[in-house]
Amino acid sequence: MSRFLQAVLALVMVLALTARAGEVVVGTNAEFMPFEFTDDDNNIIGYDIDVVHAVARAGGFEVRLHNQSFDTLIEGLESGKLDAVISGMTITEARKEKVDFSEPYYNAAQVIVVQEKTPGFEKIGDVKGKLVGVQLGTTGAGMAEEVMGENNPDLKQFRKYNEVFSELRIGRIDAVVVDLPVARAYVEKIPGIRISSPPMSVEEYGMAVKKGNSELLNKINAGLKAIRESGEYKEITNKWFQN
Repeated sequence: MSRFLQAVLALVMVLALTARAGEVVVGTNAEFMPFEFTDDDNNIIGYDIDVVHAVARAGGFEVRLHNQSFDTLIEGLESGKLDAVISGMTITEARKEKVDFSEPYYNAAQVIVVQEKTPGFEKIGDVKGKLVGVQLGTTGAGMAEEVMGENNPDLKQFRKYNEVFSELRIGRIDAVVVDLPVARAYVEKIPGIRISSPPMSVEEYGMAVKKGNSELLNKINAGLKAIRESGEYKEITNKWFQN
């Protein structure tokens, strides 16, 4: 390799490292409407996206979004490929063993969605013996698995919620266990389905960072506090959740 080419490669590496040093790579799964999804131009938009950009401005850092499957987000933090995650991720004790969470930024709950013609499904126990769809790695999947049993073939796990609700729409599954705001978004979008249960859990969403990354976590929490105090957080919430 010529000295010139070596110099060019070295410069490229320095520039890449410099660019990475000035930004925070934030992982998300843009399949979770209205928190994160893509518009007609394939831009990632949603409640979480507005929140993380506002937090970054207030916390003094820049964001570069990286879209990937939900079940690989924690692995991305652990490997260092991601600096942070925002993706409607519920703060759980199991996840806290692997990553550090910010202060909660949204309260959520799980519900059941079925076809309008389908009776029942008013509580989580009603999914037993039925064909149930969930997104891989979610708390909804965990809740259904507690009732149906581990590795139950009737529990259909998908990487994308679009796939889950497509299966429900055409009748290949009987029900979906999903977060309430997401359920509302899909019920509004897809005719012939309904939310059949009341909220079945109490959950809090948090932004996640690699275990021990207190510097970034402090910036995120400072940003969250600042946008709450300024009123920007309320504006974002009102924009995405009208009721």
